[in-house]
Amino acid sequence: MLNASTYEALLDFAPDAIVVVDAVGRIVVASARVEALFGYTRAELTGQNVDVLLPEEMREQHAQQRAGYAVAPHTRPMGIGLELFARRKDGSRFPVEISLAPLTTGAGLLVTAVIRDITERKRAEAALRESEERFRLMVEGVQDYAVYMVDPEGRVMSWNAGAQRMKGYSAEEIVGQHMSVFYLAESIAAQEPEEELRQARKHGRLESEGWRVRKDGSRHLANVVTSALYDADGSLRGYAKVVRDVTERRRVEEERNRLRAEMELRRDRDRIAMDLHDGIIQSLYAVGLGLELAVDDLAEGPVEARERVDASIRQLGDVVEDIRRYIYELRPAHFSGDLRSSLDALAREFDERAGPNITVTLPQEAPSIDDEQALAMLHIAREALNNVHKHARARSVQVRLLADDSVIRLEIADDGVGLDRQEFPEQHRGLRNMKLRAKLAGADFHIDSAAGRGTSVVLTLPATRPEEPLSGQTAGTASPGS
Repeated sequence: MLNASTYEALLDFAPDAIVVVDAVGRIVVASARVEALFGYTRAELTGQNVDVLLPEEMREQHAQQRAGYAVAPHTRPMGIGLELFARRKDGSRFPVEISLAPLTTGAGLLVTAVIRDITERKRAEAALRESEERFRLMVEGVQDYAVYMVDPEGRVMSWNAGAQRMKGYSAEEIVGQHMSVFYLAESIAAQEPEEELRQARKHGRLESEGWRVRKDGSRHLANVVTSALYDADGSLRGYAKVVRDVTERRRVEEERNRLRAEMELRRDRDRIAMDLHDGIIQSLYAVGLGLELAVDDLAEGPVEARERVDASIRQLGDVVEDIRRYIYELRPAHFSGDLRSSLDALAREFDERAGPNITVTLPQEAPSIDDEQALAMLHIAREALNNVHKHARARSVQVRLLADDSVIRLEIADDGVGLDRQEFPEQHRGLRNMKLRAKLAGADFHIDSAAGRGTSVVLTLPATRPEEPLSGQTAGTASPGS
């Protein structure tokens, strides 16, 4: 048999507080953990009724329970289904779990009570409940997004108010059904629902966009983010799906693109009308005036008349060239959606005219640029290359597109004869057109030229949004016949 001191020493090894109580409820033994937990010394507790460790309002009920336990003692938790609290010496309360075990001795029935402080567990449970409630309120309160969960096979497990508003199903109607009810028949036949879950499981998350079906059969364009959900053991619990109806956004984008195209067309019409009036019409007027003077000179000065006619013929030739250029510029701009490939195609097209050797330097990644800005760049590049071909008498021309996270820069430089400032005045129609396009695109435009040292055209505009720095460049040379 163990003596009392040995028994107490064994109790002191237990992580929980332990008290041993006799048949009338007096504390016989208390472990060291009891002292730390309740603030009493063992000497203070020994011989006292165990009720001293309970809040006052619980003592009467506890006495009844103790009497009932003495009739049929057995190992069990105390206060099944109840919230139990203990009381420290200073009067403070804390939640506990208590397990009872009977011990029959020569002195009669003893009951061992194991007392565990569950304050931290209760706090964690309360925090979890609060977090879950906040999440539930957030999910159920979202109206603009459908937020729901599906099990690993794709059956709907939860449904928020936004999902009901978007899809038309109530939670009672849709929970338990397979998510394929939201897909078009052709998408189901192509096993798109299953493939989405497979990709989300493989990568952890999948964002997709496509047409979906509402309860009433109507279609809407949906942006869907599917995330795989795993438990603490790494087992797949299901998928969370967040769906946004982007039908209206697509309509607005298409309308914006249409209006942008109309605006570009109006700008081109205005530019062409201005150039026709200021350029070709005025040139034709000058030709007509020269011919009228030539008629007056026929009788008195045939030589002078011939010179006037020859000059008019040369002017008509220039007008024909201008008309050809305008017709050429009316063709759609080479914009493939990638500014780099469009510039490269434009440069190679000019290279095929057997003009100067063209070298193109482009960034490795496509710069972030608005379509309208890209078209402006291409128009300006075409105008600059036209001028090189017609006037520069250059051996080579460099086309460089540079981009970083803040600006996009287009440079077109030739080694031709160059121009004096007086030779490209502000009213020069080609220069005016380039400046106008740059202004409309929100870009800075600069042209630098001097006789004998070539011409450089530089266009700089801000990037539409930050991207990864484009540090590397590749240079390709387009030579005649390549």
